[in-house]
Amino acid sequence: MNSQWRDLFIFIILVAIGCYIWMNKQNMPVKKAPEPPKVQEEAPKPRVTDKKFAMTYQFDLDIKDIDNIEKAILMFPVPKTSTAKQTISDIKYSRPNVQIQNSDDSKFAKITITDFVNEKPQVIMTLNANLHTYDYQRAIKLNRNYDQLSNRSRYVKDEKNIEVNSKTVRAAANQISGKTNIDILMAIADYMNKNLELGHSVGNLGAEKALKAHKAGTTDYANVFVALARAKGLPARIVSGYRIDGVSARRHAWAEVYFQKYGWVTFDPHYAPVDITELEGFYVACAVNSFIADSVETFYSGGHMRAGRVYNDVQIKEL
Repeated sequence: MNSQWRDLFIFIILVAIGCYIWMNKQNMPVKKAPEPPKVQEEAPKPRVTDKKFAMTYQFDLDIKDIDNIEKAILMFPVPKTSTAKQTISDIKYSRPNVQIQNSDDSKFAKITITDFVNEKPQVIMTLNANLHTYDYQRAIKLNRNYDQLSNRSRYVKDEKNIEVNSKTVRAAANQISGKTNIDILMAIADYMNKNLELGHSVGNLGAEKALKAHKAGTTDYANVFVALARAKGLPARIVSGYRIDGVSARRHAWAEVYFQKYGWVTFDPHYAPVDITELEGFYVACAVNSFIADSVETFYSGGHMRAGRVYNDVQIKEL
């Protein structure tokens, strides 16, 4: 066999071997790569929108020249039951003869203290509060279908610290727009987030001064939100009380806006600057249309009157 035929024979043999190997590979079962273990996704926890608390309010009176005082009159707002937001029960006071006064949508306790020898100048109030979150998301879900607000003009007008007619407030309101009422409120919160530095020591100056200074404390942050909402034609009001987060209760102020379909809905741009439609924490409303105003007046001989100071502390326990 010459070399030419030998090379051809070897080539044919190699081709045959290659074809045999290729055919066997085609018939071999393909080993699949192992699938990654499936991660068990936890079902989202249901949102907690109702909680019960036992609350203890302690009011300590700081009174000078106590030996010469005939009496001291302490006044402080008392939480009251409000449909869809809170149910207040079992209110008790450490002193007798408590006078209850109603002002607007708020309730105040008036207590006269005359014995400064046997008792500390102090008043303790205890109560149970069943609190219900009523933000925009909850309002949509409950769909209670409220009536039209009868005294609407009361909640769109210009007043102290809510200067709706101020050029500064109007100029800010002109930069805010939205197709629906909730769009407008979201735009207000966004404007505030971008144009107001939020602090805790700025004071209660009012919406106009806060917008001019581009700074706002907690109270003025609520003032600005309400003022801008009113400037856009939306009924809004200030609410003050306590915000419960975990085991602490801190004095706070927030806003409520009226929707014909949902009633007064809670908004807090302080703690929900991005999405104001859903709130965390629970709120105990003590004063509506005003900020908490604990006050004490002291009376000396001859009828002379002098103001004292009140230090307040709140302890809570979840029931």
